[in-house]
Amino acid sequence: MIMQTIRLRFAAQAATLDALKAAGWLATDPETGAETVPPLVHVDGVRCDIDMIGALWATTGTEDEPVMTPLPGWHLNLLWWGDGAAPVIGGEVVEPAKPLREWLV
Repeated sequence: MIMQTIRLRFAAQAATLDALKAAGWLATDPETGAETVPPLVHVDGVRCDIDMIGALWATTGTEDEPVMTPLPGWHLNLLWWGDGAAPVIGGEVVEPAKPLREWLV
């Protein structure tokens, strides 16, 4: 089994939730009826973990005067546990030189 991280960027939180809903990956809270993002889903029997990150910030400026700068978009990481092709749910696949968030597995 191969684990593959897919880093996605969407225009906004609403676009991310729309993509998750279209994929059938949102859960409904039984107590409130609110739609929520589950920690994982199964796609054709294969596990896919979901990390809804949201906004990301990068440190720019100098060491003496660091400045936090927002990165564009709304971010979501998927951890695909399958040997085949990972599911495509939309968004832009991004491959940062130095990822700001990683899976601990």
